[in-house]
Amino acid sequence: MVSSNNNGDEWAQCLNDIGASQNNAAFERIYRHFGPRLNSYFLRLGCDARTAEEMVQEAMLLIWRRAETFDRRKAKASTWIFTLARNRFIDLKCRKAGPTELLPADDLYPVLADEADPTDEQVDLLRRGGQLRLRMQELPEAQAEAIEKSYFEDKTHQEIADELGIPVGTVKSRLRLALQRLHGIFVQG
Repeated sequence: MVSSNNNGDEWAQCLNDIGASQNNAAFERIYRHFGPRLNSYFLRLGCDARTAEEMVQEAMLLIWRRAETFDRRKAKASTWIFTLARNRFIDLKCRKAGPTELLPADDLYPVLADEADPTDEQVDLLRRGGQLRLRMQELPEAQAEAIEKSYFEDKTHQEIADELGIPVGTVKSRLRLALQRLHGIFVQG
């Protein structure tokens, strides 16, 4: 692993090492550095200590699984990591919110100490993401499940097909139909 004076480059290199070869030492460095920070982040968002720890574990598992998707040209390592964590928090809030409750934007995008304030566009995108989760409940169960696995769990079509025991073509059809329905719901709603 490359040691660097620039922490951003160091964490980006760790993510690249994890993605390329599932490097345990790089993952341990990420865990030791970001684990406590993510725990504090979840506590600030209002999670109890047990839930915060569970959320850290889920976020770390996502980092391990998705490290190969990290692109240092698009985001800093810390931004990418906290985005995964924030998305996990949004999922938790949406599961608890119920079908008719919209989540306030402040709950979706708390300001991180080392990041700039969110832009209006980012807040709007997060608000729409919360609305999307609520609208997914209007889809047939099979289509909602396909969207969930593809877009929220970041699984490939093949992984979804294997997990559900259906052909890849069926997964693609469900996703296409779901996206068409969601588009119709948003245009009408």
